[in-house]
Amino acid sequence: MSRPGRSNERCGRLILRVVLAAGLAGTAARVRAASVEAALALEPAVAVVGQEVTAILTVTNTGVDVFTTVTASLSITSGSDAARIASGPNPGTAVDVLPGAAKTFYWTVSATGTGTVRLLGRADGYVLSQPFYVASSAILVIPSPSPPAIRILNNVLRSGTNATIILHGSASGSVTLVVYDQSGAPLGPVGAGPVPLDGNGFGSARFDGTVQGRRLSTGVYWVVASGAASAKAPLLVPSR
Repeated sequence: MSRPGRSNERCGRLILRVVLAAGLAGTAARVRAASVEAALALEPAVAVVGQEVTAILTVTNTGVDVFTTVTASLSITSGSDAARIASGPNPGTAVDVLPGAAKTFYWTVSATGTGTVRLLGRADGYVLSQPFYVASSAILVIPSPSPPAIRILNNVLRSGTNATIILHGSASGSVTLVVYDQSGAPLGPVGAGPVPLDGNGFGSARFDGTVQGRRLSTGVYWVVASGAASAKAPLLVPSR
């Protein structure tokens, strides 16, 4: 007859092994999950009412396991009164994303009104026979007929985030963006060069708060546009 103390001890060791195994499996799953990435892009990111926009979801597998039976979906999470998903995805059938490879899905989005539209692209599939998904969002701006020359979305630039600079000026022109501090001193340009405007005079640029290889310190700044659009807009970098 076994002693109750030893029985409880063996039971405790068994539970501990199960918990540790589950923890290790969870860690492995998280590591594998981080090896598949999604990126949603819009072409163009600024549209006029009646224009069609292409939404592009790229799924990249940087891991060692196949991301299998992958299907894609696109949804409008805010601003549904200003846009609708007209068609897609293309391809509309499930695909496999091999290690080191990427697959791209496409949709057509129609701009039906003015406003800011947030879209979410999602890819669902399996990694090691376990359900898994990745997602990415993007913003579509549909300005009013007389929009401002420059507007900054997410202009409170916290670490790890990006601001979106929306421009409106002369059709097919280009705009140079320069960051100035509060004293009026130029710190450097946004991006690698001028931002092109389309045939309707719209363009956009993303800004992560880095100027000439250095992250902006805490403070208030101005983003000044010149060229096909001339204006300025404030940008805040909060304390961490």
